[in-house]
Amino acid sequence: MEITIEYKDKPFEEELLELLKGNIFHVTSYENFKLIKSTEMIANNLKKSFALNPGSDGCFSIIKGYVSFFDLRHTSTETINQTLSKYYFLSPPWFRVNEHYRDTFDIVFLIFDKKHANKLIINSAAVEYRENNKLSFIQYIPQTECWFPGDVPLKYITKSFHVIISRPDHTSSFCNSMSKGTSEEIDRLIIQAKCESLKQGRSG
Repeated sequence: MEITIEYKDKPFEEELLELLKGNIFHVTSYENFKLIKSTEMIANNLKKSFALNPGSDGCFSIIKGYVSFFDLRHTSTETINQTLSKYYFLSPPWFRVNEHYRDTFDIVFLIFDKKHANKLIINSAAVEYRENNKLSFIQYIPQTECWFPGDVPLKYITKSFHVIISRPDHTSSFCNSMSKGTSEEIDRLIIQAKCESLKQGRSG
C-alpha cells in the first residue's frame, strides 16, 4: 500500500516522525522507488551500482552487501535525536532538489514487515565486524540502524509513505530579493550583507 503525503510550506518533522516511530523502515528516493517496484526488490549496493551518499563509501551495509534499515520500535526520544544528528532521515540533504528558490524532497519510506524482523542483522554486528577485522573505523548509525542480508523482496514491505516536501530555500532569499528589488532596495541589501559579514568576521 502506497500512501502519498505532501508538505508544502509547513512543518513536517513532528508529524512524519510520529508515522515512523514504532516501525522498521528503509529510506530511498522516489526515483529509486520506481525501480524497486519494477524489480520487486530493494537491491543492495555491494557492486556500487547506485550513486553513493556523501561519505558512505565505508558503510557497513555496502561492504557487506546489506540493505540498511532504521529500527524505531523500542527507541527513546534521546536515541532518535542522536540518530537524526548523524543521519537526518526525515529529509536527507542529498535528496534535495533546488529550483526557482525552492527546496523539494521526494522521499519514500518503506515499512518492513515486523513478522520478518528476525531476518534482520542487529546493530552490534557492525562493531563486531570492525573489531574482528581490526578496523579503525567503519561507518554505521549506532543503536538504530539494522540490515537485511542481500536484496530485500518487496513482499517484506507492508506499506510505503511517499513524502513530498516543498519549502522556500532560505539560503537563496538574498538572491531572490536582489532579482526583484528596486535599485534602492538592492543598495540596502548590499549594505546589510556587508554589515553581517563584518559581524561574522569579528565573532570568528
